[in-house]
Amino acid sequence: MHLLHDRPLKRPKHTFHPLGVFMKSVDVKTVTRAALIASLYATLTLMLGDLSFGPVQFRISEAMTVLPYAMPSSIPGLFIGCLIANILGGYGILDVVFGSAATLIAAVLTAKCRHRWLAPAPPVVLNALIIGTMLYFLYYRATPEIPFWLPIAQVAGGQFVVCYGFGLPLLSLVERHANRAGAVQTGEDKTDWGLHR
Repeated sequence: MHLLHDRPLKRPKHTFHPLGVFMKSVDVKTVTRAALIASLYATLTLMLGDLSFGPVQFRISEAMTVLPYAMPSSIPGLFIGCLIANILGGYGILDVVFGSAATLIAAVLTAKCRHRWLAPAPPVVLNALIIGTMLYFLYYRATPEIPFWLPIAQVAGGQFVVCYGFGLPLLSLVERHANRAGAVQTGEDKTDWGLHR
């Protein structure tokens, strides 16, 4: 009830949620989870700046890009965290636009993966192609002896190590914790955890 009225206020039938593209409903837990993931991603990326940015990069925070396989609700947090990290420590507007877009697209595709071993593939492939191409034009375009595929291979290697080496164990930990908490039952989508496997 509203403080000035005795009867409850009527709510509009259709409300717009800016994150509704990614989630069925936005609640406090979902927003809190997204904020936590965004802050962890941005903090890890910026703390390990020398590893996170450069021609050869091992962005440890990219291990979290496998989370949408189990928690599609993590997609906005990953995108926002990447956006913040790229604004504060990246290669300028190119990294803000293309790096953040690569993470967003990879997260959406990871959420659609059918097998957990494929969950790290979208971040590896998309970052290799998008970020590798961006790095080529930023660093190597003026050097004809450096082949176009080299930065793509370097980014792919770093992403592979991080996403498969750190991401899959992180995914197992999240799934195990959710199973112990009773959030996963017979493979149904549990909106409380955002798990769909």
